[in-house]
This record gives sequence, C-alpha cells and structure tokens, in this order.
Amino acid sequence: MVKHLSVLDAVGLVAGSRIGREVRYSVRPAALTATAQWTSALAADWDRRLAAIKQAAEAAEAAETAEVAESAGGSAGHT
Repeated sequence: MVKHLSVLDAVGLVAGSRIGREVRYSVRPAALTATAQWTSALAADWDRRLAAIKQAAEAAEAAETAEVAESAGGSAGHT
C-alpha cells in the first residue's frame, strides 16, 4: 500500500505529509480530475479505433462471403 501511495505522490495525484511516524495522504482533486479526463479521452479514442477495425473486418468478411458465393454460383453453370 505504501509503495502505491508513494507512486501516486510522485506523479502528483496525492500529497503526503509526515505527522510523527505516520504519513498522511490527501487527494489532489485538480490532478485527479485532469487524469480522469485524460483517461476518458484515451478510452474514447480506443473505442473509435476498435470500431474501425471491427467495421473493416466485417466488410472484408462480407466481401469474401460474396466472392465465394459468386464463385460457387458461376462454376455450377460451366459443367
């Protein structure tokens, strides 16, 4: 737990202050809000990218299926 908090302190998401033998941490709301907004934008970007990949894969599959169907239908008449 201490290692996690010290990492969060190092990146500015929390602030640690020593009181005797204890280190008390408090959240830095502005930094946390900025990080949340950044991760939300990153997630939206990945959603767009994955949707584009899905669309390309589905289009390729549909084209391949149409090509196979056309090929199967065309060769039946040439016997």
